[in-house]
Amino acid sequence: MRLRLIAQSPADFQAWATQQAQPATQPPADVLAIMDRVGCAGCHTIAGVKDSTGSAFIGTVGPNLTHFGSRVRFAGDTFDNNPENLASWLRDAPSLKPGSDMPSFVGKLSKQDLDALVAYLESLK
Repeated sequence: MRLRLIAQSPADFQAWATQQAQPATQPPADVLAIMDRVGCAGCHTIAGVKDSTGSAFIGTVGPNLTHFGSRVRFAGDTFDNNPENLASWLRDAPSLKPGSDMPSFVGKLSKQDLDALVAYLESLK
């Protein structure tokens, strides 16, 4: 995993920290249904989001996705955060980064599912 260091003024850092403390928006019902079906909440945290049973997304295996869309890169700083890379990652992460804990969803997510998930995750600023 790579590590990126960003130097900021104290005021800029405080603005960033305040923004990071904000919860995510609840996904639309169709996106939530997809997330429930493939079990996103079992691995990922998304602060402020609840699954269809009312349980919070508080997984600890995968990274926190609360502000995923504000990230420049993902997967340990391996990939640029853009819709194409994210769709490929969501479809079959192990083929892109062997050893990844993210499972493959080949045959489990349609193009429509992927497009909906990508749009939601990229909206999380």
